[in-house]
Amino acid sequence: MTGENTTAANYGSLDSVKSKYHDLAAAFRNSVTPLGQHHDKAVAGAGQFSAHLQPGAVKFLLSWREVFQVCETSAGLIAGNIGKTVVDLKAVDVDQSTDIRL
Repeated sequence: MTGENTTAANYGSLDSVKSKYHDLAAAFRNSVTPLGQHHDKAVAGAGQFSAHLQPGAVKFLLSWREVFQVCETSAGLIAGNIGKTVVDLKAVDVDQSTDIRL
């Protein structure tokens, strides 16, 4: 901050932070597949008890998929708006696969 009413930004630092949030969004997106694989392994490994494990395991899997999706969207939204003076909702689409309609 310089002066009483002036705020300055180091754009190199902002680009670095933006990149980290994009990477975080990708990490959340890429976590879904391993989570599903571990679910399958856990159910298969339960053997004769798999029928008892299955209902809870499915709920667990679905809830964490939703958590990762929300976190991915949030990180993408933050990344897309770092250093902006207005909110750009299209910037949340890290891999350009989502169509945002208002």
